[in-house]
Amino acid sequence: MNVLYVTIQDLTRPGGARSHVLGFCQGLESLGNKVKIVSPYGAEGKIGSGRNTVIHRAVHLLKLIKMQRTIRTCIRSGWPQVVYFRRGYLNPGLITALTAGSVKVILEINSILENESFNFIRHVVSRASAIADRFRFRKADLLVAVSDGLREHLLSTYTGIAASKVVVVINGVNTNVFFPRNQRECRNQLGMDREAFVVVFAGKAAERHGLNSAVAAMNILKRKHGRRVQLYIVGDGPALKDAENAVASSGLEDTVHFAGMRPHDELTRFIGASDVCISPHSAWPTNSIGVSPLKIFEYLACGRPIICSDVKGIRRIIRELEGKAEITLVNPDDEVSLATAIEKAMDSRTEGNGNAVELREKISWKARAGIVYAHMKRKRGIEEERIRKPVAR
Repeated sequence: MNVLYVTIQDLTRPGGARSHVLGFCQGLESLGNKVKIVSPYGAEGKIGSGRNTVIHRAVHLLKLIKMQRTIRTCIRSGWPQVVYFRRGYLNPGLITALTAGSVKVILEINSILENESFNFIRHVVSRASAIADRFRFRKADLLVAVSDGLREHLLSTYTGIAASKVVVVINGVNTNVFFPRNQRECRNQLGMDREAFVVVFAGKAAERHGLNSAVAAMNILKRKHGRRVQLYIVGDGPALKDAENAVASSGLEDTVHFAGMRPHDELTRFIGASDVCISPHSAWPTNSIGVSPLKIFEYLACGRPIICSDVKGIRRIIRELEGKAEITLVNPDDEVSLATAIEKAMDSRTEGNGNAVELREKISWKARAGIVYAHMKRKRGIEEERIRKPVAR
């Protein structure tokens, strides 16, 4: 099947969007599909500095206009059978695809855009985008939500959408990049204390990701255990500054470390060096839409035990993985609950999850792509073929 994958994310930047898009598309290709990715910057190359300048935004707008022409030309050529949009603030080419009649349109919903807004301009754009969503969602052939909460939101907010065309497909991970590593070797490479109990938070640091709770939990643990427990925060985001201020005001500079954004090969070393990884999501807005955090799947693929807030979406992940994931649930926004769980992990220190190999098969992007591919074939009216069970490499 020929699939045109459209996203407005900048795939030259490391991070969750790049990992998601490239991993999912590689999964589709491994199932015998041909995939073309259209984005403002592509998956290769570099862009200039000054990303937040007026000049950069003007260039970005011009690239979106060029995307629109590229998508229209591709659809008119008759090459794509399916056009897959990863929803963003703007979706160049979406109206063209919806009105073409010759292609099936799949729209992935991975967040409520209003909840992603961190400035006035983004908020206005997201609200304007939401006005057109009723038309887009009703016209699309398939809506792929990454959590039950998002599916419920779509069906309750946009009347007239058939429940049968809104499916839930949780996120996945590139198992060729994220895999179990030797803890001692990782610590040597990163210059970490071999005897410390290492806690790792990896990924985007937005307000909803609960870094303040993590820092507060470390304050509790330092009073009881001194420098024995070390937290490494690997990533960046709008909540990082508040976390840095909290660390400084609490005198935690010797136990909480900010590693910044790292390439995936370095990120996997931090995860591999850990004794436990955390995902301390806040209750709001998480419980309104649910979550399917990429960091959870990255931790699992690396075979690390996880402490995670008991928020909407996490139990779905545990259920799909048939209880084989080593995930301890704690109360959201509760530093005492988080600190207690870390202490219990200290008492039962392990080398990793013995089910890692089986889990990696279930959470690979190939497995996730296989589920979406099955829906694609149904929508295309193609006779269903048996999808091969993904094999971990």
